[in-house]
Amino acid sequence: PESSKIIAEVLARYKNLWNTIEVTSYEPLLLQEFRKYCPDIPTDLLFPRSESWMKLDVVIYMAIHRSRLAGARAVHLHPAQLTRKVVDKIRKQGIEIHAWDVNDEQSLKTCTGSDISRICTDNFQQAKSFRQSTLLAG
Repeated sequence: PESSKIIAEVLARYKNLWNTIEVTSYEPLLLQEFRKYCPDIPTDLLFPRSESWMKLDVVIYMAIHRSRLAGARAVHLHPAQLTRKVVDKIRKQGIEIHAWDVNDEQSLKTCTGSDISRICTDNFQQAKSFRQSTLLAG
């Protein structure tokens, strides 16, 4: 529970960089607590991979309501959760969508097709090359 305050204390030393930072968590209550200390830093909800029983309607419902509970600017979805229906329904609620675990070309294509503006990847060079190739092609 005290992690929000500790992170805020560390980030207070770097206020000049706050416009380049986002804080993410799977826990809505931690994001709520963090915003009490650093309201000018955007907070985003990380949404876990879907369980085998979860259909996309459950992903939509949970992503929207957990994001609202967190007061999050955006929800970070896994590429397997990015369908036109999911993206449209969440965006209609005023919630941005980012993606995490974008580590292969198919995931990059999925994000591009879903108009996802921010991704998290473990393979920066691949993402950079993909972006450059799509800019040249388009």
